[in-house]
Amino acid sequence: MEAKINVDSRDRIGNLNIHVFGTMLENWGEPGRHTIYGSIWVGENSSIPNVRGLRKDVLEATKKMGPTIIRWPGGCPADVYHWLDGVGPREERPQTVLPTFWSVDVEETNEFGTHEFIDFCREVGADPYINVNVGTGTPEEAANWVEYCNREGKTKYAIMRVKNGHPEPFNVKYWGIGNELYGWWEVGHMDAEEHACVAFEYAKVMKMVDPTIKVVAVGCDQDEWNYQLLKKAGRNIDFVSIHKYYRYEDYYTLVACPLEAKKSLERLSNLINAIIDPAEREIKIAVDEWNVWHKDAGPRAFYQRLTLQDGLFAAGMFHTMHKMCNSVGMANLCDLINSGPCGPIVTNEETLFVNPEYLAFSLYRHHIGDIVLHSSTEVDTYNAGEILNEKIDNVPYLDCLATLSEEKGKLYLAVINRHRDEDIECTIKLRDFRTLNEGEVYELNAEDVMSANDFDSPDNVRITKKKISSVATSFNYIFPRHSATVLEITAHPV
Repeated sequence: MEAKINVDSRDRIGNLNIHVFGTMLENWGEPGRHTIYGSIWVGENSSIPNVRGLRKDVLEATKKMGPTIIRWPGGCPADVYHWLDGVGPREERPQTVLPTFWSVDVEETNEFGTHEFIDFCREVGADPYINVNVGTGTPEEAANWVEYCNREGKTKYAIMRVKNGHPEPFNVKYWGIGNELYGWWEVGHMDAEEHACVAFEYAKVMKMVDPTIKVVAVGCDQDEWNYQLLKKAGRNIDFVSIHKYYRYEDYYTLVACPLEAKKSLERLSNLINAIIDPAEREIKIAVDEWNVWHKDAGPRAFYQRLTLQDGLFAAGMFHTMHKMCNSVGMANLCDLINSGPCGPIVTNEETLFVNPEYLAFSLYRHHIGDIVLHSSTEVDTYNAGEILNEKIDNVPYLDCLATLSEEKGKLYLAVINRHRDEDIECTIKLRDFRTLNEGEVYELNAEDVMSANDFDSPDNVRITKKKISSVATSFNYIFPRHSATVLEITAHPV
């Protein structure tokens, strides 16, 4: 199969949003497969090497992965979590139960609370994103949490933070109001009109405490829900969230799911712009939960085996969200570790391994420019059929994301070959670049689309690196079957 890719340095979409490289933590899972306890938090007295109770090997793997923003305490647990239970001396914190549909009778020791979460974010270099409780909480409780994190002076909760060992404010900029409140499974489930009023009140009182914060309100794939939210609360919120999960086992269907995501996000973006004048107020989309959800995860998503095809799905999601950089301002792969439905890092008591989603995340996080360029691709296509009630036809076997760093003088061509069985030779034409030199190639691949990593074989799926020479304004490259490849080329635009 042959293909063509064309890239013009002057044909620009916009600036990349770095917070698209986000992830999430929540109290979720079974012992040994928990998202927080035993995997991130082991306690200062643990025999497992740790930094102030934070598991050391997980810290190192997370730093290497490079998330830019982390959401906590959920997810569903956010709507039953009371933040005051998780501050103060750990030995005095109460043990509570988080009664959610997805994780019945989850015990919360509250050892990992606000201070520990902020500490984890600072250690790995990510911005904290805190989700407040709407299900069993109040606007006052949410505003008090903002005060505790962000205020200086003699107010009650600012003084409490100082007494708890942190004189300087945490300066948490991003705050979410509830989680999936449109869903029957959520504690605090409500209809669209009620939710719009609730979001308005929460955002109002939280911004009275700190007008500089950015607020994320619950959106979804229902136009009426989003319409009510934007009409009522649009002037108080900064993001509308949407969650994207895909439960497909067939390879060609799964790797086409990012095209459904694109249609869904475009529809939400068009609605936002129809109701809120972008010249007066900017509201972005936060895809603050996204992942696959396979059969082996079960109804409660305690664990699933992720394979190369899941890594290629993740790569496609990054292509979609970066190409929509003018609309999508944040995204959070759910979760970071072990459960819920399954994160890019998997641990046991002794060690860890990283799966293909981790590798895709790292590939795009560390080999990308800050300017997103338009690119055109000519290649054969296939029909994926119906995905989430959306017909997805004409899926190109090659998908290109072109980004540019003028500061570094580098062009990054990220190309997914979705074909399961064929390598694709591609003619790449670059226009309006003054100089082009050799570069490097980073390729995510494995023997088979169902290849997976595990504790015994942690490198079945991997990223390989090699040099590329003879780069010119027109050159050929063969993209291997079932791969995601980044060509990192020294290039200076005209």
